Amino acid sequence: MIEKLAQGKIDAETFREQTQSLHQQSKPTLSINEQQIQRSFENVIQQHFTLSMLYRYIDEIHISKNKSLVGIYFKNEPLNIVN
Repeated sequence: MIEKLAQGKIDAETFREQTQSLHQQSKPTLSINEQQIQRSFENVIQQHFTLSMLYRYIDEIHISKNKSLVGIYFKNEPLNIVN
């Protein structure tokens, strides 16, 4: 999903909807409020975003040996993007 977003194959709204759908399918081990997730998305997602726009929010970026994005971990947010 992250690759599709990065390549412009899906827009930020589609990414948000698919991410929320995945979140609803999996039951989190920690109790995370829907409003917290929504606020987290609103803090970083616009129509389109780049890593340059998000750098101040990012704590870690994990990239595999074959140079694929594995995950983005945000500072002080209950949300992480993991592929």
